Amino acid sequence: LDGALDPFCRAPFEPQGDGLHNFYARLGELRNSHEALLSGGLRIETPAPNVIILYRECESEKIACVVNNSPAVYTVPFEGAPLLNGCTNDEIPSLSCEIFKLT
Repeated sequence: LDGALDPFCRAPFEPQGDGLHNFYARLGELRNSHEALLSGGLRIETPAPNVIILYRECESEKIACVVNNSPAVYTVPFEGAPLLNGCTNDEIPSLSCEIFKLT
């Protein structure tokens, strides 16, 4: 479905798998491949203005999702392997997010 002559009715759908569609597909893959994201407990922290960290933890692993809605770069307060965007130096760019595997 391409929307025929109405480009606005299906604008978010990207059949090539780029952009937003690809991002959501990657989130689904991450959720399905990590037990902590499927059934782990939830703990929420707000370490800075406009920054939120969601921790999901089960017996076998711990995952942290950092959302930086601030105008500045945010340096995460822990060490972990980035799973989503592959951020470098544990810095989350402004208006961005990253998911880390902590254990």
